[in-house]
Amino acid sequence: MGADGQKIIKRRGYAVVASLLLVATVMPVAAVAQDAPAEKGALRMTPYIWAAGFQGTLGVPNSSSSGLPGSRVGTSFGKLVDNIEIAGGGMLMVDWRKGKWSLFGDWTYAALKSDVGSPFGALYSGVEGQVKGNVVQGAVGYALLQEGETRVDVYGGLRYYDVNVLLRLQPGLLTQQSLTVSQAWTDGVIGTRYEGRMSGNWYETIQLDVGKGGSNFAAQGSVAIAYRYSWGDITGGWRYLKADYEKNSFRYDVALSGPFLGASFRF
Repeated sequence: MGADGQKIIKRRGYAVVASLLLVATVMPVAAVAQDAPAEKGALRMTPYIWAAGFQGTLGVPNSSSSGLPGSRVGTSFGKLVDNIEIAGGGMLMVDWRKGKWSLFGDWTYAALKSDVGSPFGALYSGVEGQVKGNVVQGAVGYALLQEGETRVDVYGGLRYYDVNVLLRLQPGLLTQQSLTVSQAWTDGVIGTRYEGRMSGNWYETIQLDVGKGGSNFAAQGSVAIAYRYSWGDITGGWRYLKADYEKNSFRYDVALSGPFLGASFRF
């Protein structure tokens, strides 16, 4: 695909992103205005720092200058705990609720890297892999259970990926080579989310979903514990985000995972 084609895909992707953010922000405000003076919707915004790492398999189109055979150069990265970066990513979540219905969206940015030994013998001394990009999700949820401060939602929506992958082949018998590619795709997702009070001002949230579309398979899971104040919450936990996507000579079978910390503001 040429540069113009990639630009068109990215423009379309960012249009999806804008649409999802509109769902999570503009629609709730409009709904409140139309339904007043009925029950007011609750809006919550939560920025996070995500100390993420990655593990899995990355593959990028080969270059004649690499000296390696085949149309794809790929390798696997493991030891997630060893490559977690404190400033590896960030997230912003917007959540609006009214009665049993909810609209929510989140934006995630990640810039991660990991190193492995060479799978190419003495030709290269090792491989550095880098994953950088944005993941944006928008969803509509409905509460199957809502009793006191316990709530269980099911939801469906879209998750959009805009990812750049770089494999840097470290010099061995051959000189250093950098192979990079960018891809964008969208998955449909379905999932469930539980929220409940633990004790006093302590609350917990568990969220799980699966997806498919551009990806062969995608999954997300998170567990969070929050302490509630009058203005909002301080929340922390662990998030796991996996996608298995393959197109032509590009392969992204990767799980991003790690602890997060944020503050939730209610409006």
